[in-house]
Amino acid sequence: ASKATVNVTVDSANSTPGTLTITKGTSFSSGIIDGVSYNFVVLNDVSVTKSDTNFYFENLEIYEGVLVNYDYTHSQTSNPKSVFVLPDKNIDTSTITVSVRPNSGNSASQLYSKSTDILDVTSESTVYFLQEGKDTRYQIYFGDGVLGKILSAGNQVTLEYLATSGTVANVSEKIPQTFSIGTSIQGYTDVSISTVQKSSGGSAEESIDEIKFNAVRTTEIGRAHV
Repeated sequence: ASKATVNVTVDSANSTPGTLTITKGTSFSSGIIDGVSYNFVVLNDVSVTKSDTNFYFENLEIYEGVLVNYDYTHSQTSNPKSVFVLPDKNIDTSTITVSVRPNSGNSASQLYSKSTDILDVTSESTVYFLQEGKDTRYQIYFGDGVLGKILSAGNQVTLEYLATSGTVANVSEKIPQTFSIGTSIQGYTDVSISTVQKSSGGSAEESIDEIKFNAVRTTEIGRAHV
């Protein structure tokens, strides 16, 4: 995803000590780029303490795209290979997070990490695997109880990631770029934003060959889930 860096100043109009948090998913709108305004989001909570009357968020990193999540109830009958398709095509795979809850009545979740080398995976490793499907959409799948922990019936699987616009949100150094925020920050509306680093780094969607190359270390287990 294209990334920009901004400074955000929030004026509270009082000097009472306190902290303020810009929460994960907070959206910023870019100035017009080739006729389009792009959405940028914060990927992690960021908190600061007040200085005099202001809260200063310095070098805040924001990423182009929309943060989306999908919840699934695992069924061993309809999905015996534990494969979950990501509906969006333009995905920043580095932002994918996968968590699993035992069932719908249990709020305790376990974060799963992406496996990059099956030699490090055991039968109880809480890992997921990433591959491309026949329609070029990404698929996430889980272990079989030999390589990676197996899902149980009724497990609640949550997938979250950033769906992006790729390269089009990158801005040339010769073009000025501004950002605005459409909502208040925890009720504060006096917000000013300055651009430290213009948006850059957004890349085109990976080709099938690139996806296969990046997944080469997990090829053997992947074949069992195709």
